[in-house]
Amino acid sequence: MKNLLSNAVIAAISVGIAASQQTFFPNELQSGDVHVDFASTSPDDPRLNPGPNATTYDWWYFDAVSTSSNESISVVFLMASSTAFPSSDTGGPMSVIVSGSFANGSAFSHTIPASDGALIIESEDKHEIDGAWGGANASFGGRGLDSNETSFKVILNSPKYGVYGSLSLRSTLPSRYPCGLNAPGAEQQVLPGVGWSNPQPDASAIAHFKLGDAALNFSGSGYHDKNWGSVPFTQAVGSWHWGHARIGPYSVVWIDARSPTGDTHRSGFVSKNGTVLLSSCASDSVGVTTWGDRLANSTSGLLVEFGLTDGGHLTMNITTSVMIVNSPFYLRYLGVASGRVGDEFQLDGVASLDAFKFSVSS
Repeated sequence: MKNLLSNAVIAAISVGIAASQQTFFPNELQSGDVHVDFASTSPDDPRLNPGPNATTYDWWYFDAVSTSSNESISVVFLMASSTAFPSSDTGGPMSVIVSGSFANGSAFSHTIPASDGALIIESEDKHEIDGAWGGANASFGGRGLDSNETSFKVILNSPKYGVYGSLSLRSTLPSRYPCGLNAPGAEQQVLPGVGWSNPQPDASAIAHFKLGDAALNFSGSGYHDKNWGSVPFTQAVGSWHWGHARIGPYSVVWIDARSPTGDTHRSGFVSKNGTVLLSSCASDSVGVTTWGDRLANSTSGLLVEFGLTDGGHLTMNITTSVMIVNSPFYLRYLGVASGRVGDEFQLDGVASLDAFKFSVSS
């Protein structure tokens, strides 16, 4: 049965890798111990061996936001039970979550089961990767992972859910981890037990999708990161603010999170015209101040301030423009961003954000 399922998943990958290693993950939880990798120098490596159990998770996240309309899309290739990460129970740990928004501001969200399991194919030098979630008819492929010119393509073809199309991302920025750029020995836990890598802090994005009878076609700002964990997400995270934005010549990424016991953990990234100005997990690298009156006080907007390594500051105000997911513990939304750096005023752009709020002791 494993070989049959593996062949079905292999068929979903449109472009193969010549010299490669293949790892197949059946759509079932492991019953024993799982090794969780926080040391690999390849930011897109699968991190669970032999696969997820009830307390561990791994996912690949891709998104794109139009720079001229309310259009957006995000795709998550998930390996997680609902006990490891708060998500829909699809009968197994493998699923693909597709969400986004149309030009008129209306939102959509689909969770597509991957009943045939998932397959990851990597080149021997780790410079290329393909992934496919069988049964969901969803795949991604990455090339140039060793360079600053990384490209990814995400393909969806799900007749049952009426989701078809592709997302292309091309970056000119280096990959990174929470505390700095990708290098041997880099810290990979953004909070204890929560791994995070950022292969594409910003990318040029082209999206072409059909969702039911509606079309989604735009270009804009793209992004790709990866999360994995050795304990359930809700045990490691009390609250969490994440986002990325492009304002003027600046590309920024932030995480401002607290553990359930109230410890603060941050990660900030800033680049200007392709030159990295900040990539740090120092306490003063970034800070988020929320405003509003609901989940994590951020449904209306927030203020993000980065402490640059030259002593300057990038300050950015984000006003919520489109709410995509609004649950008691989780938000995903878009924002209109405006900011300044020193004497540079009137920096405008778009942002993609999310927030979790579970429990934080005072």
